[in-house]
Amino acid sequence: MGLSTFETWYAVFDADTQRVGLAESINSQLTPAQSAEFNNKRIHKLSLTELFDYHGEKHGLERFNGSTVIISICAAISIILTILIVHFCMKKRESKKTNQEEAREYLTL
Repeated sequence: MGLSTFETWYAVFDADTQRVGLAESINSQLTPAQSAEFNNKRIHKLSLTELFDYHGEKHGLERFNGSTVIISICAAISIILTILIVHFCMKKRESKKTNQEEAREYLTL
């Protein structure tokens, strides 16, 4: 990072979590529109995990990191799909039994 970067942006290096944070410097020459455009571009380039982290921190939910949220969503979807598959298989089995019973009744007549 060059001097021009540090004149426009304030950088915070967090060695514990191995993260770098950037904020607009008070010495920045960017207009509010340019600053908003830059921030929106940065947010759109985040990965899904980083987006969950960003919004969690923004709303005071630091303990819910992006990976935990994604794993929880995947687990919930897996459980729902399993329930639907079991329900479908049970319905199909019941339908098959009903068809067999009707066939037996027809043959005994």
